[in-house]
Amino acid sequence: MGLMTVQVTNVRKFRQATVVPISPEGTHVASYRTLAVQFPKDIFSEVDVGTVWEVDGSLKSQKYTIQGWEHTEDLLVAKTANFVYLSGKALAFYLAHKIEGVGEVIARRVINTENIDEIITSQDVEALCQIKGVDKQRANALINFWPNIAMMKAISWVQNANINPRIGRQMFEVFGQKSIEVVSYNPFLLLSLGATWKEALSLSEYLGFRLDSPETLCATAEQAASNLKRATGDVVVDEKALCIAAYKLIKRKTPLKSLVDMALSRRVLIRVGNNGLVPTGMALIEDSVANSITQFIKRKPGDGSLKAEWERFHNELQPREALQRFESTLPFNLTDEQREAIIGSVMAPVACISGSAGTGKTTILKAILGVYRDVASGLIVKQVALSGRAAQRMAESTGHGACTIAKLIFDHTGRGRAALPDHLLLVVDEASMVDLLSMYRLCSILPEATRIIFVGDVAQLPPVGPGLIFHSLTRPNMPLPTFQLSQVKRQAPESGIHSFAMAIRNGDASILPPTQQALVDSTDASLETEMSLERAYSLWCQAGGREQTIILSPVHKGELGIDNINIHFQKREGGHRPLVKNPHIPHTEWRNKKGQWLFEGDPVMVNQNDYVLDVRNGEFGYIHEAWSEPNEEGSIGIVMLDNGPASLSVDLLEKLELAYAITVHKSQGSQWTNIIVTLPEEAIHMTDQALLYTGATRPQERLVIMGLQSTINAAVKKGNIALNRKVCLGGLITQATKNYAFT
Repeated sequence: MGLMTVQVTNVRKFRQATVVPISPEGTHVASYRTLAVQFPKDIFSEVDVGTVWEVDGSLKSQKYTIQGWEHTEDLLVAKTANFVYLSGKALAFYLAHKIEGVGEVIARRVINTENIDEIITSQDVEALCQIKGVDKQRANALINFWPNIAMMKAISWVQNANINPRIGRQMFEVFGQKSIEVVSYNPFLLLSLGATWKEALSLSEYLGFRLDSPETLCATAEQAASNLKRATGDVVVDEKALCIAAYKLIKRKTPLKSLVDMALSRRVLIRVGNNGLVPTGMALIEDSVANSITQFIKRKPGDGSLKAEWERFHNELQPREALQRFESTLPFNLTDEQREAIIGSVMAPVACISGSAGTGKTTILKAILGVYRDVASGLIVKQVALSGRAAQRMAESTGHGACTIAKLIFDHTGRGRAALPDHLLLVVDEASMVDLLSMYRLCSILPEATRIIFVGDVAQLPPVGPGLIFHSLTRPNMPLPTFQLSQVKRQAPESGIHSFAMAIRNGDASILPPTQQALVDSTDASLETEMSLERAYSLWCQAGGREQTIILSPVHKGELGIDNINIHFQKREGGHRPLVKNPHIPHTEWRNKKGQWLFEGDPVMVNQNDYVLDVRNGEFGYIHEAWSEPNEEGSIGIVMLDNGPASLSVDLLEKLELAYAITVHKSQGSQWTNIIVTLPEEAIHMTDQALLYTGATRPQERLVIMGLQSTINAAVKKGNIALNRKVCLGGLITQATKNYAFT
């Protein structure tokens, strides 16, 4: 089918919109059947009622039933869709549908008024009121809803260079009337607005920029550094590696001789050592975090807040006496290393508690908070973790409220939100997961008189994002105390889980006994070498299914990747179960962004934070009920989450995915009764000591490793890749506290 110009009359789900064709003369073309367009994914965000598009694609018919009536319509699946200026009758249609009380008759009178654009631009209400049918209220509405010509030009301008029209809108919102002029000067500014490298480079070529222009060279250097940072977690990138990454971006070696020099001269990069380079923005972020932590370490007792006055009289005798009183209420005795960690953490303004899984890190936090209540009555405590599940576990262990880092920042950032109290104790659990950017945002809201306790395990997986906060703070000779816990409480010392996990942690490729056909006949930690979906499902069922067991995998793709496991397990659980429907389209099944259906009984995981719905990324649950029809509130069922039941509205459905299996990264900070870890051979390149150790320390009662002994050996031999990350944080703090010694 050839090009067709259409105007949107209704926006639907699934990237579809009802449209009417527009003739070359600008008039609507009558059609005997409803016409809909399915827009390309990257453009649909800009599709709005009244907007005009030039579309090209294939035409087919689709049928659906509404209230018992079968309806057939034409559907154009657009391969391309180009934004078109609103003018003439199309503009009148847009105004009539956007503004209450302005029908098509009044809208046509408005657009036919001489110099209407100037009248709107100057916000001349009196002139608008001269138009028949336009009163003051309608005049103000016309001014507010009149499409901004400059914005429309920006949208069309970037689309002519094959860039998502959404970028044009954002460009206008950031740079205003001069957006085209600003971006023409440096097209790579679009990268900060969400444009891809390919789009920004395409626009630069469209505008005539050479590959060896200063703008292109600097942007290439910055993008190459960003790509390396994302792939490795490094803050400092190697100069040779950066040049190789830059070549991949522009497929040309000639300009690379001057690339680094140009980027350094324009302060896009900063040199560290002989061959290290840091993007300036990242250097400022890491330096800011280092300065914040340094100030917390060096702050004199009582400074920064009147409520910190108790620190001036703080001595070791008080917390020791308080700990004795607290320990007398416990049904067990603390170990000597736990007592020293508690006392030392209360005495120091910034401290770290490190230890392997099951050593009681979260348990002794309860004791620390108990001692703090005694020696610093009224001190505000904020407990945070990166994931919602880790925060929930911390709250359950300590009996004190906890939230995600993102939630704390959200609650105390922005207009109308209260600042944190000027004196507080911050506890950061699962601190090994915290990346540099999260720590930077967290430090930005902390008051001067903040005391911090970091709790984590350096042997577990590093942050997904760049940086290495906890590892840097716990390295030798840092100007803050680190208390190492070694006695495991989660399993008995003779436990196979404990023995295997500690062997991995210590760099020993322990040989596990084989998993028996009947799982009950196996040891609590075993190796299953039959790597098939059917065997994985059998073991999952034998281990208690959804209520007690979860599958972990390093990868999404492949036969034993989480995507395939989720699909297979869902099928094996049966298609007879009620299926979650789409609340907006009667009798149609819901599919999430991964294309997954959800059945009643399916385990699910939340994959985004939503503070309105009060759900957190990483929260787990299952579909409790799936109804055949939505209720009055638009809910189609009930999901049971960690925090209790929630209605299956569209907003929540968009944030759920199947969780028979999850990645090892997603499991960090959580525990299950039983764990099955798949180690497919195709994942050997990303399976290291930290990943294997993290997976092995998630179960409480049973661990099954599904893989080959050679994969385990290779992972242990590889070591903890995170320790190779190149960062500056530790050195910056050490330098800033050169003449400072903690006591």
